Parts: sequence; C-alpha cells; structure tokens
Amino acid sequence: YMGAGITDQIIKGCASSVLCPAAGSQTLSETTGFSSFIISALCCSTDNCNSDTLPFPAVPSNNSLQCFSCDSPFATNCTTRINCRGVEDRCFQTNVTVGSNSTSIFGCASQSWCAARAKLEMHNIANTIETDCCTTNLCNSVTTVTASSGMIHLLLGLLVLLSIRT
Repeated sequence: YMGAGITDQIIKGCASSVLCPAAGSQTLSETTGFSSFIISALCCSTDNCNSDTLPFPAVPSNNSLQCFSCDSPFATNCTTRINCRGVEDRCFQTNVTVGSNSTSIFGCASQSWCAARAKLEMHNIANTIETDCCTTNLCNSVTTVTASSGMIHLLLGLLVLLSIRT
C-alpha cells in the first residue's frame, strides 16, 4: 500500500531481466516514514506463463530490524526510527540528483528490492539515482537533506514507476 490509503493493483506484462533476474515467485517490499508497498511478483520466460493471477500479499507484521527514515517527503532531517515489516531485512538510503537539486529517502526494504534498485541505478551527466542497502539496525546513514517540493514529486513519481514496472 502507498501513503495512508490501501491500493491493490494487478499488473501483468513483460519485464526486463533487470527486474526479474530469476524465474519464480518473489516478494518486494519497502517502508518509509510516509509510504509503504509490498509486491508479489512471478517471473517466468515462456509464452503466456503469466496467465494466473497471484494472490495479494498480506500486510506483514513488524520484524526486529529498525531503520532511519523521514517523517514526510518534505522532511529535511531524517532521524525517525521505523520498524521494518515482513521480508524487509535491509535498511536503505536512496540519493537522487536531478540537475542541481538533490534529495535522499531512507527506510526499510527487502533484499529483492535492494537487488532490483542496484541494477536500476542511473548515472548520466545531470541525473543520478543511487541506493545503498545494509543489514543491521539503524545502519542507513542519517544526513540532513534539502529538497524542493518539485524534486520530491519527481522522486516519488520515479519510485512509483519503478514499483509498477515490477
């Protein structure tokens, strides 16, 4: 689910091997201080192999990992501690630079989501998206971030687009 409301979506289609590195079922999950999602995905490589519909994943309970996060997409100091849920076994920090604007997002993620993000990192002359994941309590670095509201909306759009493509 994202934000305060719960949204269930079924998406079927083709995906790059970057998003589906191995055949079979996987669960991708991410929690920040202001949004959360969990995705059940089935990766396969034969014609019409995605004809079945996967059940929606249950909202998982908290696990023992804690990570730093921001209270909102407009926060400038990301020192809030959040509890990770279900398969989220990593803390992450994603840094996004578009032109001269930059921002960071902190939170919890599953190993599969960290692996997909690492393969989706983008570097070019004006734009960069980098994600670092770690496995111990509060291991994601805490920094003071500055971001314009336009930059935050761009970043959230990229995160939603990446989750829909999965």
